[in-house]
Amino acid sequence: MSSNGFPKPSGKYKAGTKVETLIDESRVEMLGPDKGKEKRKITYRIYYPVSPDSVDGLKQGELISREVAEGLKRQFHIGINYDKKVELGLNNSECYIDAPHIINEKFPLLIFSHGLLSYKEGNSFLLTEIASQGYVVISIGHTYASAAETHADGTITYGDKSCSKNSVQPFLSGFIALMRFRKFKGTPEEEYKKFTELQNKYCRFNVDMVKEWSKDTEFVLEYAKKSYSDFIDFTPGVALSGHSLGGATAYYLCQTNNDFACGINIDGGLFGDYDNMIMNKPFCFLCNEGNYNVASRVKFSKTTDSYYVTFKDIKHIAFSDIKYFMPMSFVTGKIPADISHEYQCRCHIDFLDKYLKGKDLEIKMPESKYIRFEKY
Repeated sequence: MSSNGFPKPSGKYKAGTKVETLIDESRVEMLGPDKGKEKRKITYRIYYPVSPDSVDGLKQGELISREVAEGLKRQFHIGINYDKKVELGLNNSECYIDAPHIINEKFPLLIFSHGLLSYKEGNSFLLTEIASQGYVVISIGHTYASAAETHADGTITYGDKSCSKNSVQPFLSGFIALMRFRKFKGTPEEEYKKFTELQNKYCRFNVDMVKEWSKDTEFVLEYAKKSYSDFIDFTPGVALSGHSLGGATAYYLCQTNNDFACGINIDGGLFGDYDNMIMNKPFCFLCNEGNYNVASRVKFSKTTDSYYVTFKDIKHIAFSDIKYFMPMSFVTGKIPADISHEYQCRCHIDFLDKYLKGKDLEIKMPESKYIRFEKY
């Protein structure tokens, strides 16, 4: 634990970081004030392992930027006093800007996607921990579908407010149907069929977003292959993870692109068109109890290991860093933030160590009052 009460990465490496922006000239924005005209802009933050003795005197990254604080206020009316956080020393992330790479050493890659209208640093405690364990992590900010993005050239884009409205449409009847589905009990196949019916009726926007975010991810990966081959090891394939809609994107890409070797979905419904597809990549789903059946397809229609880790009495938003910034049970649930963080990290590190680094280990979480572990 660091001096500010936030979790400190436990691995042998420190995390270096930098932000880059790419332009996909082949696509135009689907959201934003100039949708249909503006070329697709993709900004990401990369976290990478560095030597502990190389970060002395370097500036640390921020947990939340002023722009993200403003974006969260615009979208969700969440009041975060950016200046107060900086004044109290509560905004330093455990990563170091432009820290030098380790020469002649390569690390496997994980690509991460935030949830709808979240932001690329929204799971920074998890991602810096993963980097400290010897992985490169690229966290993609999905422009206009994130709370805010400050691009590499200093320009700013805020989230398109139509995202919230369009994610369930029509809202009232769709929201009621989805709440009823959370209580639906059936076989995994029955639950998947019911979820597919609901997404096709109320949530086609989410399906479209998963496809767009997948294109973002593939575009970033191709750039990484050309630009980061000196410190990323691509030979075992690339892992994926994401929160909410970002987790759905991880599942979609594991189904459709063989560059990706394995994936983790953090509490995201499996939006996407999967008829006649069979998953042949190891996959893990972390969820709260209310979302237990939104990814039932992980349990069947597969040829390899899949895992379900259910977190008891936790809210959807608490799978992100917000559990440390707003530690109120009606917002985050009753699992202590440090316990939730520890289990999320353990799930990721064990999974990545086995399926990306090839370590001979059994993935198994002890039954506890906080989680329930299942292997399929």
